[in-house]
Parts: sequence; structure tokens; C-alpha cells
Amino acid sequence: MRLFKLTDNWQIELERPTVAAIPEFEVMLRLNYNKNISGRGDGDNKGQLRKRAKKEFLYIYFMYDYRSEYYPMDEQSRDSQSRESAGLDPKYKISEEMQVAIQRYIDMQDTKAIRLLKSAYKAIDKVQTYFNNVESDKAAEILSNIAKLGSTVEGLRKLLEQVQKDEGTDQAIRGNQELGRNE
Repeated sequence: MRLFKLTDNWQIELERPTVAAIPEFEVMLRLNYNKNISGRGDGDNKGQLRKRAKKEFLYIYFMYDYRSEYYPMDEQSRDSQSRESAGLDPKYKISEEMQVAIQRYIDMQDTKAIRLLKSAYKAIDKVQTYFNNVESDKAAEILSNIAKLGSTVEGLRKLLEQVQKDEGTDQAIRGNQELGRNE
């Protein structure tokens, strides 16, 4: 389920207005949560621009959404890059509210296809670790395994395309409208 969308100028928006009604995200959009209580100096002292929430939503998107450019990275690299791209300090402490929202985001994204994609990425990480640590006297085994990697990468690409196709069908339709033939 798509909850956030990334705009062309790297801003995060809610996919649809109803996302703001989800309690875990609504908390992060409240004025009190976004007020400048720690002297951030971001020009949003009253919290009306929701800059804190937008940065945190951007982090959540980069870190946990399979559509993110960083999603294929290992978790530590993904966290570092996500914080940087969201404009969060590397030592930014994730609030309890944000942690609850992250868990809700993960739960709402958790389909069989997404779980399979996550497992595939973890398996790729293990293969990479294997190749980094293999003994040089196993040349024949290494070459045999390297030859198989092309089909593995192709299979992962096809899996990602299928997930995107399956997940892309959750468009919001209001009233008695139906999707058109080309939608």
C-alpha cells in the first residue's frame, strides 16, 4: 500500500488525504509535535509547516519503502543515507512517536510479495558476504557461483518488477467511479 509519494523536487507528500487520519501518522502531523522545542532554527517555530514530520516521513520512505533508491542497500548504509537525504542529523534520535509510525508503515507495507523481495535482498547480502570471505583455493567453486549470479540478478529484477506491478494497483477510487481501461 502506498502511503507516501516522493515529488520531483525530493519532497514527501501523503499519497492521499486519508493517510493523515491514520493515528500513528496523525500524531506526527500535530502542531505540538512539530514545534521548535529544541532550537532547530528551521523557521518553523510554531510547527505550522510540519517540517519535522516531513523530514521524518522522508526518512521513513527512504528507509522502509521498497520503491526507495536506498532499499537495496544493507540496513546500516540505508539508515545513514536515509538520514542524510531526509536532512536529519546522523545522531538524530528517533522519537517514540516516530518509532510507532515506522512500525505501522512497515505493517501496512507487509504483503507476501514485499516479504519475498526483502528475503531476496537479504539472500543477496549473504552471497556478497560469502564472496568477500571465500578462500582463494576454491577457484572452481567461485567461478561456478559467479556464473550463476547473472540469472540471480535477473530473477531479482523480475521479482521487483512484479512487486511494483502488484503494489501499483492500490489506487484510491472515490464514490461510484471505476478505473478506466488505461489506468
